[in-house]
Amino acid sequence: MPVSIRKGPYFAHKVQMLHKYVEQFHTLPPTNAGKHNVHPSLLNNEHISHAVRRYLTVLADGHVSNYSWISENLTQAGHF
Repeated sequence: MPVSIRKGPYFAHKVQMLHKYVEQFHTLPPTNAGKHNVHPSLLNNEHISHAVRRYLTVLADGHVSNYSWISENLTQAGHF
């Protein structure tokens, strides 16, 4: 097939892998397009998100907090 449409061995290998995937899972594989903007974030962790939200709710406007309070709360969440 690749020879008839003038494609090389890379294309033939991709078609074979796709065929195996479809035979096994009966669906097309998930696409990788558009995932370049997804970066891991600590805020995706529910415990850290709650600790940050709790910290921001008790923080007075314009008040600069010390690092020990933040590290203490994140340590309780089990992340430091």
